[in-house]
Amino acid sequence: MRIVTTLSVLIFVILFLAFNSSAAPIQRIQGTILEVGEGFLILSPDDKSPSRKFLLRWKAHFVPPKVPLKGDHVLILYKDKEEGAVIYEVNYLKVAPKPLQ
Repeated sequence: MRIVTTLSVLIFVILFLAFNSSAAPIQRIQGTILEVGEGFLILSPDDKSPSRKFLLRWKAHFVPPKVPLKGDHVLILYKDKEEGAVIYEVNYLKVAPKPLQ
């Protein structure tokens, strides 16, 4: 009985570790917002790589809490998923100047 229990626990741990290692890690990217649309955001990275499109979900966290605007310099925490790069957090490094009225 003890061997069966030990073997079951060992198999569970191995399967648990294998499943969790396949999940995409949270990644960071820093850049300037080029466009903001309904449910998405396009960012021009600081490292001169091509612009990327990110998906905005209702659970995204904004620091400080404000609506993202074109020209804001941000640090984005995201995960690559099947539907695209999903934003988890947006940290504002420099806010774009307000347009003249």
